[in-house]
Amino acid sequence: VMTCLKNCSGGKAPKNSTKKNTDIQSYTSEDIRYTTSSNGRVLYATVMAWPGSGTVTMHVLFRGNPYLPAPVCSVDLLGSSAHVSFQQSRDGLHLTLPSMPPSNLSSDSPIVFRLKTAC
Repeated sequence: VMTCLKNCSGGKAPKNSTKKNTDIQSYTSEDIRYTTSSNGRVLYATVMAWPGSGTVTMHVLFRGNPYLPAPVCSVDLLGSSAHVSFQQSRDGLHLTLPSMPPSNLSSDSPIVFRLKTAC
């Protein structure tokens, strides 16, 4: 008698037809992911949904953050020419966005900002 110790389904994960898509979650503008360019000069922030309030606060990018080489001096919304005003304070980087997403961006899609500290 052969005993299956690992994966007995022929290399496929078992299906759970009673609870499909239960791992899908809804993101808000409070959900933000960060990455840098390969040379470390540009920080990209992905906000997982368009903010209904028209503002985003990136708390980890507070003024005086020892991991930022300098204060943020430029913020661009990728895929758009819309102006993004910003202010970096002790409680975070505050962005003010247009009231509606640009026509090429959906309100429920992630949006990406390019942040520079060397302008």
